[in-house]
Amino acid sequence: MAPAYAGKIEKIRANGVLRVAMQMRDESPFVLKTGKKHLTGIDVRIGKRIAKHLGVDVKFIRTVKTPDQVVRQVERGEADIAISNLSITLDRALRVGFSSPYIHLHKAVILSQKHFNLLKKNDNETLRTFFSGKNKLGVMKESSYVEFARVEFPNAELVEYDDWDQLVQDLNEGKVAGGFWDQFEIEKVVLTEPHGLLNYFVVQLQVPTDKVAIALPKNDVHFLRWINTFMEIEVNILSARDLAISYMKYGRENESR
Repeated sequence: MAPAYAGKIEKIRANGVLRVAMQMRDESPFVLKTGKKHLTGIDVRIGKRIAKHLGVDVKFIRTVKTPDQVVRQVERGEADIAISNLSITLDRALRVGFSSPYIHLHKAVILSQKHFNLLKKNDNETLRTFFSGKNKLGVMKESSYVEFARVEFPNAELVEYDDWDQLVQDLNEGKVAGGFWDQFEIEKVVLTEPHGLLNYFVVQLQVPTDKVAIALPKNDVHFLRWINTFMEIEVNILSARDLAISYMKYGRENESR
């Protein structure tokens, strides 16, 4: 056992295992099961490499459904770190620490062509004013985009979804006027939905990017510095294009949405 005063690294080594929190569902290209039920993906590889450098085994904890729930697992000490396509937000940063980012993505809104045509009719209309009236904006429940939406669209009526496919269906049926997420997830819809290039219009916001990072306990400075050193040496910063290439590599059929 590690002594009571030991830092996080010493405790992980004493336990012989790195506990990594992830969302329950598969999300290509971040985490997914192969045909042999082995976990693979960008986040899985990072977790395995951290464990290898610490000289311990890795245990992936996949018992919760939302990003905020994954963050709470680290906050409560149920996991040593969380690697789960987690965006850095001010609210989360009050509860956990974050590594330097390994993904940078633009924030974007997807509109149906019908609602885009309504937006274009008024020369004075902006995306922010468009979502200040009766036009509803869909976001994923307990995701960073709830917080981001309250900043970028402070007067919007938000509709929170447990499932992105349901949001897209409601967008097609006119129940919401748009969906707000990162450019990678939105571009996937445009490219994979039937007639996506004809049915949707994407607006990329000129605001600070969505930064994805590892969550870890907030009070261990040495652990944070070690993780950031690992990120600097071992991990390339990824863009939406990099994610798209990885997504095609792993295959959409492996993704459980």
